[in-house]
Amino acid sequence: MLALLDLDETLIDRRSAFTLWARRFVDAHDLGETEWTWLHDLDSTCRPRETFFAKVYARYGVGGSSTALWDDYRDQIPRLAEPFDGVTQELKLLRERRWRLFVVSNGKSDNQRAKLRRTGLAKLVDGSFISEEMGCKAPQRTILTWWQTSGLGNHAPNLWRARAHTARSPLR
Repeated sequence: MLALLDLDETLIDRRSAFTLWARRFVDAHDLGETEWTWLHDLDSTCRPRETFFAKVYARYGVGGSSTALWDDYRDQIPRLAEPFDGVTQELKLLRERRWRLFVVSNGKSDNQRAKLRRTGLAKLVDGSFISEEMGCKAPQRTILTWWQTSGLGNHAPNLWRARAHTARSPLR
């Protein structure tokens, strides 16, 4: 069996990592408690990240530039990210049952791969496909088409995309 797994908010609790980053950012720049709420709300609604950090820089004018803020964020987030409870055990069980596991994730390669390495998830999957490297975003059909023609799989993979901490595992 084959599974393509999303990274953020499926395997890794990106929201909690963002919350830690935002609290540290607010504290480091002495911005006040209400500003944490503004950052949290902006994180929920603002994509892409370039736009998010442009708005953060425009509001606070700290960090040198929006690009510098984003670079700092991408440096910190992999160290703050943790897998959801039970994810590591579920992946180990799937591996024991001979599932082939691949992560398909949107985002910057350096950031997503650092999260996979730092959390230990990279050792539990067969590989990963990051949108920046593939030139398309999940869940675009291009990814499944690539998958089917890559020689890695002859059939459409099973998609375990719901939030891992609440999802029914393919084992059940």
